[in-house]
Amino acid sequence: MDYSQYYVRGLGNQIAVIWGLGKFLNSSLELKPQYLYAIGRLLTLLYGLATIYLLYFLSLELFKDYAVSLLASLFLALSWIHVAYSHIGVADISCLFWVYAALYSILLYVDREDDLYLVLASIAGGFAIGTKFSVYIVLPLIFIVIGSRRKLYHSLLILFVLMGSFELINAFSYTPESFFNTRYMMLTDSFAGVEANKLINLPVYTLLLLSSMGLPIFLLSLRGIFSLLKTAKLRNIHFKDILTNKYVLITAPILLHFYMICRLVVNLTRYLLPLIPLLAMFAAYGLVKLFDRRSFPRVFKGIVAAIIVYQLLQIVSLEKGAVIDTRKLMGEWMEENISPNKIISTGPLEDYSIVPSIYKTTTKFDANYIALHSSFYSRYLTGVSGFKDTYPKSCDEIFHCRGGEKTRQFIQNLFQGKTNYVLLKKFELNFITPEMLLLKYLFGPRVDGYGSYTGDMAIFGKQAVVKN
Repeated sequence: MDYSQYYVRGLGNQIAVIWGLGKFLNSSLELKPQYLYAIGRLLTLLYGLATIYLLYFLSLELFKDYAVSLLASLFLALSWIHVAYSHIGVADISCLFWVYAALYSILLYVDREDDLYLVLASIAGGFAIGTKFSVYIVLPLIFIVIGSRRKLYHSLLILFVLMGSFELINAFSYTPESFFNTRYMMLTDSFAGVEANKLINLPVYTLLLLSSMGLPIFLLSLRGIFSLLKTAKLRNIHFKDILTNKYVLITAPILLHFYMICRLVVNLTRYLLPLIPLLAMFAAYGLVKLFDRRSFPRVFKGIVAAIIVYQLLQIVSLEKGAVIDTRKLMGEWMEENISPNKIISTGPLEDYSIVPSIYKTTTKFDANYIALHSSFYSRYLTGVSGFKDTYPKSCDEIFHCRGGEKTRQFIQNLFQGKTNYVLLKKFELNFITPEMLLLKYLFGPRVDGYGSYTGDMAIFGKQAVVKN
């Protein structure tokens, strides 16, 4: 199987270029995986910061209000999901930057009708698709073509520039045939094999969105949306004018993305990233419209300060889970309560370092002790509804069903107390804000934005061994 059908190489090529430059400047550098990952993390950090900066100008272009622009950037910076994915070397944040760079260029084109901005939008769109599958960004470009008086010219311009920038960021590694072989993967980052073809995840993603943004920003975004809808004048407007409306051009691709991810069985918070800057802008607009900052400056500043404190509490509680590693806590407990050289089963999760080196590990569930990470076991306890303890009936309902049907059945029996193992100790993440508590209660202990290490730990022992 051609793995490039699932993940494009845009971010990887950027890492390779930076590594090559470092090698050119210092020929004694030795290639190590940790160096490449460090470069990836640095790139992700820079993209995350750049997205906050970019959102200021996009909001200013859209709302023509400095207060809205500043608040939008602030709200994005205080979103824990944006903070989380700016930690790690994955393509999500870099793709997010290019998506919103394309949207910003589209707004400039609508304002100034200069084809230069259409070229910039197409370049950014090609980079976005080439960094992580996101063809939904083409939708506003299609709207531009529909409303254009030079449809053929603009169609060819967008097509060639978009394809060219896609190939450029992927080091010209795609032929036209291999490019179109990715057609099933370009709207969302997931596998075609887990498509549910129904909106089963709509309530799930809505709740995930609430926790990802933070309760105050989420509520303000709803307020902002209602305020915009109240001021919208849709009567006697030509269809082409609707398609080229600024708010339609900005929201349409993001709504398409949200619709597509709701069609998937798998629900991961990282799929929500494209919605966060958009809703941060709406939240900023909602706050400005809610209170007259000139008539009530103290009230306005007080609300902003309260939001900052609330969001920081949420971020700190998550960062604490990353710093005070539950795996380390479990390891310390094991060293105090389990003799060295004992065999510990981790299941088919040998790539997760969760057991101290004084113990031997096995992937088979036949040892006296079993130590499991929630990033592994939670997938077997979450059905197609997305809610925990709904227990999938087959591996077809599980994303990456490691170990197959036998493992699925064993993990479910283990947590239902139907095996000869008993739970010895659990080490859990502790959240502060109500939406994060709701997230854990409904969906289980999964905070996928902080990588494989952040989550709950559970250690089980055979009943006969525990009694002795």
